[in-house]
Amino acid sequence: MKAVFLTSPALLDQLWPDVAELVLPVVDEAAKGEFSLTDLQRMCRDGRAYAGVVLGDSGPMLAVIFQFKHYPQRMNAHIMALGGRDLEAAASTFWPTFRDWCKESGAEEIEAWTSPAMTRMLSRIGFMKAYDVVRMPC
Repeated sequence: MKAVFLTSPALLDQLWPDVAELVLPVVDEAAKGEFSLTDLQRMCRDGRAYAGVVLGDSGPMLAVIFQFKHYPQRMNAHIMALGGRDLEAAASTFWPTFRDWCKESGAEEIEAWTSPAMTRMLSRIGFMKAYDVVRMPC
């Protein structure tokens, strides 16, 4: 397995179809209308978000799109979309690299707003519940 960060326009053009396929279920089923695939691609192209993909022997396995979220007292890497298959196998390759990359970029933590099922899955690789996100229409 190999982790690749789409840090250039050429890599984004080359690997975006794989990333899009892996995160499409997140956009369609888990997100609550916050963004579309086109929005995510544009954010990556503009440098407002970043994408990474894990490539296995049989092709792309996992994709993540994230941005740096600046709080008054810290900066975190905020996962916007995470999708794919066999998270635990991909985690052994990807998460150490991803954590190091985020830390080198100045992030103190990696955060994600997730469903309860995804929270349980991410807890197996070290995530801990911090908040519940609630909403109310205006």
